[in-house]
Amino acid sequence: MLKTLSIDQFRLIDSAKLEFHAGMNVITGETGSGKSIMLRALALVTGARAYKEDVRKGSSKCVIELELTLPTSFESWFSSRDLDFYQETILRREVTANGRSRSFINDTPVGLKELQNLGKAFVHVHGQHETLALFDPKLQREMVDLGFAHESKVQEYHAKYTKYVELSKALKTLLDKRDSLEALLESRQRDLESIHESGILEENLAELESRFTVLSNAEVLHKVTEEARNLLEVADVSIIQHLAQVIQQLDSVAKHDEELSSLAERLRSSQIEIQDCSSSLEDLSESYHFSQVEYEKVSEALDNSHRYLKKFQCSDIEELNALVTSWEEELHNQGLFEINIKKYSSQIDDLRISLDALAQIIHKGRVKASAERAEALVFRLKTLSMPKARVVFGLEEKEDFGPFGKDNFTWLFSANPGFEVKPIEQVASGGERSRFMLAVRSILGQALGLSTLIFDEIDTGVSGKVADQIGLELLAIAQHQQVITITHLPVIAARANKHYLVEKAMDDHSTWTTIEEVDGKARISAIASLIGDHRDAKVLEVAESLLSEGSK
Repeated sequence: MLKTLSIDQFRLIDSAKLEFHAGMNVITGETGSGKSIMLRALALVTGARAYKEDVRKGSSKCVIELELTLPTSFESWFSSRDLDFYQETILRREVTANGRSRSFINDTPVGLKELQNLGKAFVHVHGQHETLALFDPKLQREMVDLGFAHESKVQEYHAKYTKYVELSKALKTLLDKRDSLEALLESRQRDLESIHESGILEENLAELESRFTVLSNAEVLHKVTEEARNLLEVADVSIIQHLAQVIQQLDSVAKHDEELSSLAERLRSSQIEIQDCSSSLEDLSESYHFSQVEYEKVSEALDNSHRYLKKFQCSDIEELNALVTSWEEELHNQGLFEINIKKYSSQIDDLRISLDALAQIIHKGRVKASAERAEALVFRLKTLSMPKARVVFGLEEKEDFGPFGKDNFTWLFSANPGFEVKPIEQVASGGERSRFMLAVRSILGQALGLSTLIFDEIDTGVSGKVADQIGLELLAIAQHQQVITITHLPVIAARANKHYLVEKAMDDHSTWTTIEEVDGKARISAIASLIGDHRDAKVLEVAESLLSEGSK
């Protein structure tokens, strides 16, 4: 049950505090006075989207707090979210001037989704245009599901259906990917076979390029190395011979100076190194003999390597090798595609069987529930001055699975004898729709265990006796649920247990809205203003009479 709504710097409201009570609470005020602001504040503190326009002009933020009394059944909801549970719970919403907001439950910061979930569990706001929901399959389904034995089966079905949809999407993705990859993977397989047959992955591209360079310059390399070796060792007066003579001369006088002895040893080491270089030059010279066969073989291998690297846009053999590895993994995964396709297909088939069985159970439960709810609706409509109303909840089984079963829902209605029932959107007037929705919300509110129902001008399109009957129905609902209603009709306002008046005031610089509880003469005046001039004695007399009748 809602206890207190505190509003600070919200839209046209500077500051206001509204204390609700058990039973029927009514809010009245002139058109444009700001009654809808109250509902907007309630919506905001229970999770509605925040806008920067919610903050009163000139303020940095608005704060809305809602104190409510919760039954102990909510304790599990709080504990599952690691929140402290108090029966006297406070919800708070803060919105800054840039439209950002923060949400709190008992001073603990929470996500907006948590605030919405909690709000939906204890309060429902019936807006002025909610009669359109009469045509909504969601509401029609809830009417034959909520509060019945098969409701748990609907929840089980929905969980399985969600899994069914996920698996179906996953299977379609796999099938689409397999089909699109099939031709590509065939091409990959051919490329892999070609690459492996070419032997390119075993080649050392650097060595090939080096050998090709040598073979391409073999003649000049052979000539230069041969001449160099001749100068070192083979010529009549070679470098090695000259060096030997120098060493011999130094040895002859080395005994007279240690430095000359050391220098002779260094030259002797150089002689050995030069002889070794000469030997290496001889070997290299032999290797530089040109071979046409080898040249063609190396040239072909090099051309082949460059062709494959260019074809597959790789900079070197290592990169091509990595590409080959990735292709081989793709081909391996193709087999996994088939395994997963079979697995998903099997799971989907099992879910189909389970969903179909559950859908049959649910349909049977709905057939029984439809008759019960239609009877309850007819009973309530009779109290709302529709004594001849007939209601039929149409259920049509379809072939395909839906989120909550295989049923299509239709509400068939007739308000007058002699007329066949037809879809409600075709035959119900605005006033009939309002009364029909009032009856629906009353029944669903009990089924959902909602502690509070809020009606925004449920009396739209009605007057006279019908309006009085709506007032009585609201009062009847208020015997087991808290009711808060906004109305323009004095006959409904007079039925309420508590009455709140919304007024707009302004000066040269500002406009603001106030709301306060009225009683006694103030309430008589508020009711009178719904009839006519609240200063007229006759109007005040009628208002007092309505209040006297309403209190019975």
